[in-house]
Amino acid sequence: MILSIIIPYYNVAPYTDELLKCLAPQIREGVEVILVDDGSLVPYKTDYKWCKVVRQENKGVSAARNKGLELAQGEYICFIDSDDIVSDKYIHNILSKIPFDYLDMSWKSLPGGQQFEKKLNYDTDRLNNPSVVTRAFSRELIGNIRFNEQKQAAEDAEFVRDVCKNAKKIAVITDYNYFYRTYTPNSLTKRYLTGDTDTKRIVYHYTHITADMTDLLEEIKREDKRNEVYVLTEQNDIPELEQYARVSKPCKVRGMELRGEPWPSFTKILPTPDFDIVIYTSHNHINGIFTWIYSFCGQMSFRYSIAVIHEGMEPSMIERLTKYAYVKQNGDPIKCNTLLMMRLTDKIPVSVRYKKSIQIVHAPNLTEQRELPLDRDEIIPVSKTVQKSWNLTHEPILNMTFNGETVLHLISATRLNTREKGEERMKQLCYMLRQANIPFIWECYTSTKADVKDITFKNMVPDIRQRIRNADYLIQLSDDEGFCYSIVEALEEGTAVITTPLSVLTEVGFKENIHGYTFGFNMEGDIERLRSIPKFKYSFDNSTSIKQWCSTFGDSEHEFLKPITIQCTKRYRDMQLDRYIEEGEFLTLNSRRANEVIESGYAKEVIYG
Repeated sequence: MILSIIIPYYNVAPYTDELLKCLAPQIREGVEVILVDDGSLVPYKTDYKWCKVVRQENKGVSAARNKGLELAQGEYICFIDSDDIVSDKYIHNILSKIPFDYLDMSWKSLPGGQQFEKKLNYDTDRLNNPSVVTRAFSRELIGNIRFNEQKQAAEDAEFVRDVCKNAKKIAVITDYNYFYRTYTPNSLTKRYLTGDTDTKRIVYHYTHITADMTDLLEEIKREDKRNEVYVLTEQNDIPELEQYARVSKPCKVRGMELRGEPWPSFTKILPTPDFDIVIYTSHNHINGIFTWIYSFCGQMSFRYSIAVIHEGMEPSMIERLTKYAYVKQNGDPIKCNTLLMMRLTDKIPVSVRYKKSIQIVHAPNLTEQRELPLDRDEIIPVSKTVQKSWNLTHEPILNMTFNGETVLHLISATRLNTREKGEERMKQLCYMLRQANIPFIWECYTSTKADVKDITFKNMVPDIRQRIRNADYLIQLSDDEGFCYSIVEALEEGTAVITTPLSVLTEVGFKENIHGYTFGFNMEGDIERLRSIPKFKYSFDNSTSIKQWCSTFGDSEHEFLKPITIQCTKRYRDMQLDRYIEEGEFLTLNSRRANEVIESGYAKEVIYG
């Protein structure tokens, strides 16, 4: 056997299928492919007889590569990651360079993710990245050296360093021979570079490492067993350090920890935010999917930590969700136990690291052109209709509903052209509501507007009772009022009142905590009370006032006549109403005015019954 290709595999079947399809035309006698399935959720299967699939319990990529080395029969060894791709002359290019101790090959990243590349132009060029997949090795050079299974990442850097230190004959492939898929979701490399593995990158910086710094050497030896170690120094007098760390001149570097002397170009990798559930949506406008997300977060946020990742959601949507979920635009790394995908056409975002992915199917299959994604662990329909149309086995989970926080509907009817009407208190109340995270809509009917951005100002209307009836609270924050019709009208309509302690409240029968709430003139008071909107029945006693007015006026000298309803018989302009009355239109007028219109020949009385 001339060449053994070792492929460690874990849960990336679509990409691995593509890789094997690329290798298929290249396979020849003397070449073997060993795929080590490292405990995937679904065992990997292929129809290619030349690919030997070996399954083991999940131990990590190093253990998978070591298993491949144990089984390999080739005189030369190379490694391919199962989510990457290679040149259509990959095998030919390697075999054409035999014999060698090891070879470096030009590489680049595939379109769709971050773009990197390394082009080797001469036989003397060398790779500066420590990756094992962009190299091939003679079995003799590898000997008994194996990958460090204690490391979750950067294990190939240690392997390459240990294997290549004794190489004499080095070959180079100048053509691009290996292609990284940098956009693979959930990849180990991405997890490592975002600080989400047990293996860490430790950076040491010393201007001058002197020969007597033996304690530093021993410390780095210990760290190298589990972590990736960088050493930045202008001068290194301990050459042995290069066996256990990447030693270079000081440069920009990212890591989890900096040791030694300060270095301003060190960037610390912060821990990745961790949630029970991450919901991903590419929708940026209000629709049924947003309603699903809002209802789900509202109902489930008391049981699980939830994040919503989006691609540019409207601010009003974000504001509504923020109370129940962590909401962020897609980009920065995030991890979770379960990822919920909302649209069939969305790709899993590379920023999310997850243990299980679930596709929610919101719509029935109305066209044969639509397909379900293949890279989800579960697919859950929202109804039996959806389940049946897609022929799904998973039982549907019906959508939830969620009313959420009550949005208080506030109303005022007041003029604001004088200080005592409480404009500053209105501003203060808006601030208090926002600070307490109590959503509200406030309409103020007034002839004079004020500069309060949270209030919608409208023109006065003659009969405001209908509007008051539909509100949660009537607001009146004056210094004082002689009577305050709006408060009495609100109470008669069953609408609670928020008011300052006006002197007249007792006279009109207002009772604290029953008919509403008072705030001090400095707006002191418990804003949280407003969440509990009082319900009550109230009736204002007009009888005393009527008697007092009758006593003032004495007896009437005229007969009481009820209002009369008339119907217009021909179009005319009514001078009192200042408009045209159309033929057939009905009006109810006081008896004197109704008779005037009838006698003028423009209307007739309507007799009911």
